[in-house]
Amino acid sequence: MDDRPGFSRRSPSTVALRDTASSGTAGLKVDTGTFRVVYLAFGYETIADSTLRRDVLKSILKWLNPKVLALDDEPVNPPFTYGLNQNYPNPFNPSTRIEYQIPHAQQVEIVVYDIRGRKVAVLENGFRKAGRYEIEWNGVDQAGRPVATGIYLLRMKAGSFQKTIKMMLVK
Repeated sequence: MDDRPGFSRRSPSTVALRDTASSGTAGLKVDTGTFRVVYLAFGYETIADSTLRRDVLKSILKWLNPKVLALDDEPVNPPFTYGLNQNYPNPFNPSTRIEYQIPHAQQVEIVVYDIRGRKVAVLENGFRKAGRYEIEWNGVDQAGRPVATGIYLLRMKAGSFQKTIKMMLVK
């Protein structure tokens, strides 16, 4: 962790992650020879970019225990069943998150429809590996235009699984 810009060695056993915005310390890693500790001065979940969040976790786990199996794209415990959770928040403005899971690799289609059954937006349409996923809908149609306040239906299809949830956009 300390061989990249933004890190500084505080002592032979402590490395600090610098916060360039506040000139403070955003985290520490300590190796006493007996144990290792990583401390983040912010919530890990606040790392907005999912790739960066994953890279930070990989780096921390690798440093804590180099014998840990590498994180890869295949989940260690893939879900046993299909699932589509209710979007959150709901009602929403300006965007909402949708979580779903599939038990094995397959084609997944997630489409938003208006209350009259017209296709508004395709959020997913492709092959996905087994696992849990989170997508976001920002209340725009396929052409990128904001949609009107109202109720929208989100339908997920994956293999023989099909489920529809109701979402409400308020402006």
